[in-house]
Amino acid sequence: MTLKSSLPARLSRGECILGATLLIPSPHLVEMVGHAGFDCLMIDQEHAPASIETVEGLVRAADAVRLPALVRVPRNAPEAIMGVLDLGACGVVVPHVETEEAALAAVRATRFPPEGIRGLCPSVRGAEYGGTTWATYSANVLDQTAVIPIIEDREGVRSIDRILAVEGLTAVLIGTVDLAASLGVPGQVTHETVCHAAETVLESARTRGIPVGMVVYDGRELKTVDTWLKNGVRLFLLSLTGSIVRMLREVRSLISP
Repeated sequence: MTLKSSLPARLSRGECILGATLLIPSPHLVEMVGHAGFDCLMIDQEHAPASIETVEGLVRAADAVRLPALVRVPRNAPEAIMGVLDLGACGVVVPHVETEEAALAAVRATRFPPEGIRGLCPSVRGAEYGGTTWATYSANVLDQTAVIPIIEDREGVRSIDRILAVEGLTAVLIGTVDLAASLGVPGQVTHETVCHAAETVLESARTRGIPVGMVVYDGRELKTVDTWLKNGVRLFLLSLTGSIVRMLREVRSLISP
């Protein structure tokens, strides 16, 4: 579990983590992210065509290049969360968390009884098919599984203090795209209303010492990383698809058609 536990441990120490979001379910891309020296990967099941069988192959590819793999599950449901953790994912990113009850439900879905409601099976891939003792596996699950809610709705911002008071959260991710839509300014992620809402989340997280994450759609934004670090952001997730398309367009622009 050394690899699996490295992400929560590093975030708890306040380290800056660079990850990538994966919407194209390709193990080759996973390997490239690992070879490029990234700290983690977020496999997307909410917006990408990634079945549970596909996720298993992607997690296996991540393991091969020693890349901790988070999974953004399609919904905040115990079976969705348990499934990817049993495969060996190091944690879950949970969309549209709007209340403390939803945050608590996400945490409990990652933990075995009595702390949670996750089903027990000692023979899953995450437990090395039974090669890890149950005592070790269950202890690691309790301490080393990342749980990261996404705040991307008006109600989530209103409830942020209560949400972040829930024990067991590793970090919190601000989803500015959905948040903009929820606030009535779709597509305007830099609108003052969105920025104010994001600052509300940042301030609440700073008060509680909880790391904040954000998706970076343009790698050039990372040139201002010091500003984000001062605001409490520690987890940066680069959009692979956006970066690839942008790079291809830049190359295309160098040669006139």
